[in-house]
Amino acid sequence: MAHRFFAPLLLGGLFLGMPIAGLPMGELQALNAELGRLCRRPPREALTVCRLHARLVRAL
Repeated sequence: MAHRFFAPLLLGGLFLGMPIAGLPMGELQALNAELGRLCRRPPREALTVCRLHARLVRAL
């Protein structure tokens, strides 16, 4: 499941405009883990975020 750690990497690279190599991997892994927990049983307000997360993970 190591590929799951790259979804936030892409998310950060696309939305923050930062070069991917300059992103802190530990923080990205933590973000990905939190998104994974949130999206197991997402509240209605988080459905769009969870769909984006799922698409990014599937793309990798």
